[in-house]
Amino acid sequence: MDKVRQPLYYSGFLLLVVVLTSLAYHWIRGDHVSLTRADRLFEHGDLAAAQPVYEKLAVKGFLNEKNQFRLAECYFATDRPEDALQILKELVKASDINKISMRHRLAEINLQYGWYQDALREYQALINIKPENRSYRIGYARALAWIGNFEDAVVEYRILLGEKNERILD
Repeated sequence: MDKVRQPLYYSGFLLLVVVLTSLAYHWIRGDHVSLTRADRLFEHGDLAAAQPVYEKLAVKGFLNEKNQFRLAECYFATDRPEDALQILKELVKASDINKISMRHRLAEINLQYGWYQDALREYQALINIKPENRSYRIGYARALAWIGNFEDAVVEYRILLGEKNERILD
């Protein structure tokens, strides 16, 4: 082979090796590549595009708790709250990591979609864990008001304002 074609030959060979290596990586570690893609879409706010990727990985059992939580957020963003609630309920039962944040999200979804008794139950559990958290108390008071329990809602709001815990509607 002459000296002019030799570098071209080696460059072509190296390019072939790079392409084959990349293809092999994507074939062998395809789920990792898909997960990275889904995470990138999620982080950029494209939850509708991330959802089908997370769903495929969930069917394969490839998602950890963080990614299952992200799938629930995708369901919520694409107006599938029942699917989001199902995932969050399973995570709250099975998870010790981020259990409080998952339960809080579950309570928020329940409240937003009008499932007030479920929201009350979740907010009450959160208040039992962290009674000083204002966000939990506000959600709890809102759920109480939505079910018509105004007296207890006012009590919760008064607690938030630092007032005495007394009933005022007698």
